[in-house]
Amino acid sequence: LAQVLKLWVSVVRCRTSSAVTSAALATFTGHNMQDSGLSAQQLLSNFIYMAACFSVNHGTVTTPLVLASTLLDGKVGNVGNCLLYVATLFSALVISAPLVSFVGSKWSIITAMSLYCVYIACFALAIVLRHAAVLVWTAFILGSVCGGLAAGVLWTAQGSYFTDSSA
Repeated sequence: LAQVLKLWVSVVRCRTSSAVTSAALATFTGHNMQDSGLSAQQLLSNFIYMAACFSVNHGTVTTPLVLASTLLDGKVGNVGNCLLYVATLFSALVISAPLVSFVGSKWSIITAMSLYCVYIACFALAIVLRHAAVLVWTAFILGSVCGGLAAGVLWTAQGSYFTDSSA
């Protein structure tokens, strides 16, 4: 736990010395996919599969962002979208690098995509309950924060995953 906290503090403070980076990689990610004994064909297959999953996920997530202010009350949609971007900024600056360093890019992607599913489900719930204002606000605001936290982590983890998959 002490190592995790030290790593988190050093990453948040943007210390990118080679010693911190090497220690983080050695301690928490072990090795990249190139060193795992996978063939070039397997690496390419992983890369293409990840690109396809990421594209479908991202396409699904952008739909509520575009439709929120139209399908929901304009104020709910605008506040929810604002919170999504604020949570994305916070997540990208504070959460993503320590999380990717600690659990690795694969599990960070899985976590972020799961949070994106929460965002989509909350948007759908808000649409279904659009006549109950308090529930719409609660569902969409909660979902937007989850979506924002997911976005900051997902973009960082995706870059790390693609870097690890490169030959």
